Amino acid sequence: MLRFSPALGALALTGCYTPTVDFMPRVVLVDLTGNFASTPEGAASSGSNDVDVLGLSNDDQVAPAPRIDLNSGRWDWTVDWIGSEFDGRGIVQNEFTIDGVTFETGASVQSDAELGFTRALVTYDFMADPEINLGLGLGASIYQFDAQIVDVVDGDISDTDQLGILPYLAGRAGWRVGDFDVQALVTYLDVEITDIDARYLDADAFARWTFRGRDEGWTGAVVAGYRWIDLDANYEEEPQNENLDWELRYQGPYMGLSFGF
Repeated sequence: MLRFSPALGALALTGCYTPTVDFMPRVVLVDLTGNFASTPEGAASSGSNDVDVLGLSNDDQVAPAPRIDLNSGRWDWTVDWIGSEFDGRGIVQNEFTIDGVTFETGASVQSDAELGFTRALVTYDFMADPEINLGLGLGASIYQFDAQIVDVVDGDISDTDQLGILPYLAGRAGWRVGDFDVQALVTYLDVEITDIDARYLDADAFARWTFRGRDEGWTGAVVAGYRWIDLDANYEEEPQNENLDWELRYQGPYMGLSFGF
């Protein structure tokens, strides 16, 4: 059991609580779907390209998704990460220009991509009942999408590294009955500023069975859940002055363990 310290007490902000920490090593069977378009500034888009047709989502991927939860009184913090790699050969549906390289309609391409999300947030529980959690708060996600696209005939190569920070509102709900509990964590952003139009929805829900309680010194549990990430973004990429339009869905079921102190 963690002992109370001034540093963790400051995190609690109010009251004098003994903090608890839960670490969840999880693996997710993720599926990537969606489309994107990329055109030079001022040019009309010829249409979007399905990531599956480009060869980026032919097979589900097993992705690590560790998560850490810290509770101190009515304050709950969560930090987690999920990421995986996709690659395959596909066809360009509609001409696009990315990283200064143009890929024409019908071109055969080899695509390799890495996609990852790091999330950190805090919520405040408005319920006095220790078995029920209904909280609201704030947080931010860092997303990274690195891709290399190669025209297998002409040999043209495009590399793009997309990195962004998404601040958002967060909501948390949970219910415990004996050794079982269910939790849901939802984060949401919808913003339009200057040349950026972005919408981000991230939902994570799980059920957990605890086979070892905190009164035994540490907790042990089995976890099963589902993660769903929806990212739509339209913005201008510098210095190439290209207009990018992404619509990505990153989702799948997961299983794992939960250890608490």
